[in-house]
Amino acid sequence: MRARKKFLTLEEQCDKLENDKLATIADREKAKDVLLETNYYNFTSCSKMKFVNSISISGEHIYNNSNFDVWFTYYQNDCNVSEYLMHNLLRLERSLNSRTAYYLSELIESNTLTTT
Repeated sequence: MRARKKFLTLEEQCDKLENDKLATIADREKAKDVLLETNYYNFTSCSKMKFVNSISISGEHIYNNSNFDVWFTYYQNDCNVSEYLMHNLLRLERSLNSRTAYYLSELIESNTLTTT
């Protein structure tokens, strides 16, 4: 079983971003507001592909120097893409369901396809 992660205050989360993720924070109050709104895990997990330079043999991520605002912009873009995809996938699902029901009913009605 995985060990439970220690609770980190918003200040500690900012420290972790600066020390572990190498994301310089110019405005800590803004950063704390963002972290409170977005959740540290959600905020950092989408950015690994962009900001990780390499992964050590032990599995530790080595980050490129960056800043909080760049991370936040990347997070917002990731959210926008996800929302766009979900919206369009739901539209596609509704269309496929409707068309499938229509054409299957048509086949059943014309006795081309039977239900037994």
